[in-house]
Amino acid sequence: MLQVTESARQAVKNFMEQNNLTSAIRVFQGMGGCSGPQLAIKVDEPKDNDEQFEYDGQVYVVDKGLDLMTGGITLDFIEVDGRQGFTIGTVRPMGGGCDCSSGCGEGGCC
Repeated sequence: MLQVTESARQAVKNFMEQNNLTSAIRVFQGMGGCSGPQLAIKVDEPKDNDEQFEYDGQVYVVDKGLDLMTGGITLDFIEVDGRQGFTIGTVRPMGGGCDCSSGCGEGGCC
């Protein structure tokens, strides 16, 4: 399940209108690192195997199975100390992190 907060909905709406975009917002598993896989968002076209959600007329898509792996995803938009941006939270941690104390590429997983 994908939850999109009111502040995230408004930020997405503003971004899409300012850039004259009509595509979906995709939540996907991006690159990983020492803390494991990270989720990210991008503007993209829906695919046949996507989980689709709609909030306030905007379509959001999630790679099939990703919401099950995470136990649920929340997309939020925050403003703190003059900084702003999207945050993506999950019910369950993504896992897969490793000990990079040996340094990336030297037996570590980075």
